[in-house]
Amino acid sequence: MPTAATIIMGLHRVRYWFLAALLSALLALWPGVRAAVRVDNSLRIWFLEGDPALRSYRAFQRLFGNDEVVIVAVRDSARTLLAPANQRRLAALSTALAALPSVQAVLSPAVLRTPAGGLGGTAPLLGAGLDSATLRAALARQPTLRDQLFTPDYRTARLLITLRNLPDFDNQRGAVLAQVRATVGRHFALDKQAWLGGVGVVYAGLNELSQRDFGFFLGIGFGLMFLLLWALYRRGVLVLYALGIVGTATYLTLGLYGALGYRLNLLTVLLPVVIILLGLMDALHVINEMQQLAAPPGEPLATSSPKNLALAALSEMLFPCAATMLTNVAGFLALLSSPMPILRTFGLFSGVGIAWCLVLTFGLGVWLLPLAGIRRIKNYELKIKNEEVGEAAGSGRFSDQPRATRPFLVFNFLIFNSSNSSITARTSAALARLYGWVLGHRRALTLLVGALVLGLAAGLPRLRADTYTLGYFPSNSPVVRSHQALERAWGAYMPLELLVRPRTGLTLHSPEVVQATEALADSLRRRPGVGRVFGFAQLYRAGLEARLGPGRRTQAALGSRGALRLTHERLAAEYPALLAQFASPDGRVGRLTLAGPMLSARQLSAQMAAVRRVAGRVLGPVATVEPAGYQPLYAAITQYVTRSQTSSLGWSLVVVLGLVWALVRSWRLALLTVLPNLFPVLVVLGFMGWAGIALDTATASIAAIVLSLSVDDTVHFMHHYQRQRRALGPAAARLATIRHVGPAIVLTGAILLGGYAFMMLGSLKTVQLFGLLTAVSIVGAMFGELVIFPLVLARFDKE
Repeated sequence: MPTAATIIMGLHRVRYWFLAALLSALLALWPGVRAAVRVDNSLRIWFLEGDPALRSYRAFQRLFGNDEVVIVAVRDSARTLLAPANQRRLAALSTALAALPSVQAVLSPAVLRTPAGGLGGTAPLLGAGLDSATLRAALARQPTLRDQLFTPDYRTARLLITLRNLPDFDNQRGAVLAQVRATVGRHFALDKQAWLGGVGVVYAGLNELSQRDFGFFLGIGFGLMFLLLWALYRRGVLVLYALGIVGTATYLTLGLYGALGYRLNLLTVLLPVVIILLGLMDALHVINEMQQLAAPPGEPLATSSPKNLALAALSEMLFPCAATMLTNVAGFLALLSSPMPILRTFGLFSGVGIAWCLVLTFGLGVWLLPLAGIRRIKNYELKIKNEEVGEAAGSGRFSDQPRATRPFLVFNFLIFNSSNSSITARTSAALARLYGWVLGHRRALTLLVGALVLGLAAGLPRLRADTYTLGYFPSNSPVVRSHQALERAWGAYMPLELLVRPRTGLTLHSPEVVQATEALADSLRRRPGVGRVFGFAQLYRAGLEARLGPGRRTQAALGSRGALRLTHERLAAEYPALLAQFASPDGRVGRLTLAGPMLSARQLSAQMAAVRRVAGRVLGPVATVEPAGYQPLYAAITQYVTRSQTSSLGWSLVVVLGLVWALVRSWRLALLTVLPNLFPVLVVLGFMGWAGIALDTATASIAAIVLSLSVDDTVHFMHHYQRQRRALGPAAARLATIRHVGPAIVLTGAILLGGYAFMMLGSLKTVQLFGLLTAVSIVGAMFGELVIFPLVLARFDKE
């Protein structure tokens, strides 16, 4: 098996070929990068092909077309919409919307008609030149349609715009909605007199925010990393090395992502920041190793030239960096066990990006690090004598150390000291003293850790799986403002679709089915949170009211098989598009639409269960009822989120434990390595429980990712510790290791904490939550690394 030094020397010899291959890959993947930065938050990112809920949804689309209905509320607060001028505006708006090539049908006040004399002749009400009072009286004869189209004060009207099920609709949604919005705006002032809502409007808003966050993190993220690295190292070559790794890895990952047909979505907008932060970790460990190799004062350097120093550092870090890359990749690839494509894609390409970072860490390292010219560290005043180290490590008595060595000052060194060599030396000394302080307070710290574990564990039962799409938006988002205004002007408007299938021997226009469906609609209207209800039965009633007027005659006709059949035939002749929205061509499936508030997935599941119970009781003898359309898909997300969390964490734990064992070749040491890294997992899940943060698409697999991130630094520690342990014994080896590896652990932890906390500035709630929870977990990981890990090793890995 080749040694690390052999591999690095071989890579150094082929560095020109490596650079040529890298440049060729950059050129070849440019079309993929351009394609990747388009945004797609459509259903295909949430549900796998073959999913029963998705099959049901597509069956619904085959029957009734695209279920994405744009709800438009128009309002005139100054006067009634029945005024002649407003009548003309409504009629013109309906005509203009129906003329759009992407619109299949428009249900608006313009559909209202009145008998015009002659057998079957009708004329549009809004085009009859009626004054407000006359039109109000005419509408009173058609109360079923009137209540679907106007509020009681006639100041607000609702239009339902059904969009065509275009072959590439997900990519065209933004342009289609822009056409609808522009058309509405030409007749009613947007956001003052008119508001748009619906699932498609939410999707388009998510796409826009995803695009904005991607650009924000790509630009600002790299800018901040440049400033931070320059402040730390003040060497252009080192800054170029670190940013070259993460920048090139981001480009290659996005290029491959786009070339395979993927587009940015709610989670993959995070790919750049994940690659930046995790890619920097290995780069910082390599730089730290170069500084450590140049550090021992008064000792001859075995690697005197910058080239030899750089290649020696790269050789030393090859296997531990490969191990940490594998653990990181394992955490993200564990998301492949999720039933949700959005998580699978995010996990897969995060793993690809991390793997690219490893390749570039060493591929660019053999080019750039020999140019860095890192000097020896002048650190006599901070050097701890070997005999003092041994005595302190053996006794564990560090309680008399001065206040200046307390752990928070490590971050002062990182921030305020301009010399990267001094940062390494000071941090190394401070961590050695912190390590001794921890061992000197074992009992108290063990009790503290126990209390923290119990307190955090108490938050686990409070965890809930849920998601609320509108909650992904900032409170001042135009989508949220439009939603709120639409609800104030019209009321609850989000549709929940029900499919009614008559039993054998019956059809949709059988009196038994129509009357039972009307009874169901009446029962559902009385439920809290349910607004207007409209379906095929109400359409038959509206058709009868147009001829017979409201009252006994219409009610009697609803019980007549002949009258209902005739009404069905008239609707098919006069309103074919409208009838097709609520009844299948063969008359075997009818549609009933409930309007309700925008709910979370958990709330919607409860609502659908209640609706099923009522429908089974009322319609059971004559028909079956099942929820359909988009909402059942949305409600199913809670189940998928729970499965994603448990499966990804389980796989991540197994794979990470196996990889750590492969590195240390000892099950005892592997368990000791992984055990403290379960603490940050408990921290993030317990914090979520106490803070009331639900498991959703942003947090569904946070535990698996946290585990893989946390174990990264522990692997570096254990790799060096094993080598020192054979020569110095466990106690002295631990202290020597924390001095050697500790500065990189603290530095990477500080950068990760700042980087993920920076994500809280994103617009999307998914981005904010991912950043917040990962930052919280990093605090837990640092505590586990600097406090729990020393206690565990001191207790279970003695002399």
